[in-house]
Amino acid sequence: MLGIDGQGREVLTYLPGKVPRRASPEVATNRVLAEVGRLLRHYHDVVSRFALPPGVEWYHESDRAPGSVVCHNDLSPRNTLFRDGQPVAFVDWDFASPAPPAWDVAHAAWQFVPLTEDPGCKRHGWTSLPDRLRRLRAFCDAYGLAEEERLSFPELVARRIAATASGIESNASAGVPEFERLVASDVPALVRADQAWV
Repeated sequence: MLGIDGQGREVLTYLPGKVPRRASPEVATNRVLAEVGRLLRHYHDVVSRFALPPGVEWYHESDRAPGSVVCHNDLSPRNTLFRDGQPVAFVDWDFASPAPPAWDVAHAAWQFVPLTEDPGCKRHGWTSLPDRLRRLRAFCDAYGLAEEERLSFPELVARRIAATASGIESNASAGVPEFERLVASDVPALVRADQAWV
């Protein structure tokens, strides 16, 4: 965002590239997994010293625990800009707020590996099932996730997925049309199937 214009509208810049809809084998290659992990780590390192100016509050609830950073909170292929098949930027920051960095890592791993049951992989376009454990390890290695964080990482991913399902339902109950459509399409059930698989 470049600022606010005289009519109170956000002034944005344009980033050329393509944004895919899902973690298909053509999009979420082994190389892309590693590059997304490195890009996410670089982002977390850069924002680790950021603090809101006095008098400014976060729009969303946030976790202000020690070590929290401004997390994207919805990292996925559909929120990643690609150029020449490589991830170059994260977009769609409407859920950004402070959280432990591993919260972002868990969501990105869920979406990019993808951490989903076999039918979920097929919905992403995988005709032969990916080696999810090996891909998860490669993603965590590229990010530099600490060994002690890896021990509890499956539980964190399951909690992160559950938060997504309940967030969709909460927003739908509040009358937000895009989330009402997701509930009508039974997306929370698909999300919870991923949680159960993890």
